[in-house]
Amino acid sequence: MSDSLTPLNPPLPDLSPLQLGSEDIYDDGIFRIYLPSQMIPELVNGSLHFHIEGLPFHMVWTTMVVSKPELEQINCPSETLAEVMRFLMPDLSPDEPMKPIFMASGFHMGSHECVSEGECRSSLILAAFADERTFLIATLEVTAPEAALDDIRLNFLRHHLRKSVRCARCSIGEPRINSSFDWLYVPKIQKQFPEVLGAMIYQYATDYESTAAGEGISLRYADGFGRKADIYIYDSGEDFIETGAETAQGLSQMEVATHDMEAVCHPNKPEILRDSVSSFGRQEIPFLDRRFLVTSTGPEHFTLNTAILISAQRGAFIKIRFTILPGENKPRHPLLDALMNDLADVLSL
Repeated sequence: MSDSLTPLNPPLPDLSPLQLGSEDIYDDGIFRIYLPSQMIPELVNGSLHFHIEGLPFHMVWTTMVVSKPELEQINCPSETLAEVMRFLMPDLSPDEPMKPIFMASGFHMGSHECVSEGECRSSLILAAFADERTFLIATLEVTAPEAALDDIRLNFLRHHLRKSVRCARCSIGEPRINSSFDWLYVPKIQKQFPEVLGAMIYQYATDYESTAAGEGISLRYADGFGRKADIYIYDSGEDFIETGAETAQGLSQMEVATHDMEAVCHPNKPEILRDSVSSFGRQEIPFLDRRFLVTSTGPEHFTLNTAILISAQRGAFIKIRFTILPGENKPRHPLLDALMNDLADVLSL
């Protein structure tokens, strides 16, 4: 990769396990990987390039689906996974052993570290056959100045990234999940969602449209204590969606959402605690508002309080699934009210 990070002068920031505790999700429709949130991404020629502010380390995550004929065009041996993996590790000399490790995910993983041309270089690679003529491949490359060879921060980062690669998985055919803030702009309704709604913070987006037309996306918000809200924006393939809550389309969407939740909760039967229309925000936007109590009578006895709110706005259905903590049975939860008021104001701007 041609891009590189210019080394910075000391002092460099501390890099501790505590600082790398939070993770972001990256999913390009081929692989899904969880990487430290301190890694600042930049898309370059189809690969994700990362750096950590204040550290002279450069990381590149690349994924591909490639056929044997395509590999033959670049003179890559393609009879075995090991041959392909070795070819994609140019720093690995011909006399060095290459022993891919089989992972529980179904991929083989290989790794290599060296010092070359004044740089510390680390390569991690995942590979598997998609079919007899097609390979799934992901690589994560880390480079740093040779002077960083004994830097404990580099060794710690390599260890952490190895764990990330081992847990990476193929996401082909699944909804894409990504925690990038870019997803907060929703072209369907031409709205920019904030990072915070009420007292709940954006976590990640799920792109259902990538696998099922009309299913749209969802934005997950959470408060850090176990309460969560998923905001779905979709059109179900409808050419025209009437604005409002108590429309035939809106009522139909509520029945579908209720049926879906009952299927997920089976054999436990959700009890409807509230079924009404509630208005939120300065413009008092109406939402169908259905609250549920799910009680398990099995050995894992639990109660789950959840709510579904639906309205049609700006040519799309807006559905909110809000889950609170056990024992919180107030008719209107203040955290939900705060989130819904902020959401309604975003939609009305």
